[in-house]
Amino acid sequence: MTPVNWERLPGETVEEFVAAMLLLRNPHGNRITPSRGDRGVDIRIAGPDGFDIYQVKRFCRPLTARQVADVEESWRRFVAETLPVLPVRSWTLVMPWNPTHERLEWLERLTAGSGLRIAWMDRGPGHIRPEIPAKPPSAGLDLGVPTVSDLGRA
Repeated sequence: MTPVNWERLPGETVEEFVAAMLLLRNPHGNRITPSRGDRGVDIRIAGPDGFDIYQVKRFCRPLTARQVADVEESWRRFVAETLPVLPVRSWTLVMPWNPTHERLEWLERLTAGSGLRIAWMDRGPGHIRPEIPAKPPSAGLDLGVPTVSDLGRA
């Protein structure tokens, strides 16, 4: 396994990596390229009863007040600009930091009343991992994202 230094990667690279990992498992999805803001959606995956939405942040340590405000603004944009026009079943905050109980409670308060399944995808097993295999699961498949060796150079 090759360690990934998340702190040194630009947010765009973290988002590309997470999108590649999610879309390998869920081919009926898209990474959104914002034309005028991302509407609180970085990745969307179609399901039989609506879309699963992922908002990716590169934050690797306990959240600062500015980072909390950034997540809250992403949520507000999602509620105002995406929920009215897209059938959504879940919204997941993705970042390579394992939350505290207090941060999970904050996320629950922030998203309360939405009627959506809300999750925090972190570095835990089955989520985004601080290490990734040196050889991608589909060798030869160009995902348009940096390779493990590229990530190590960041």
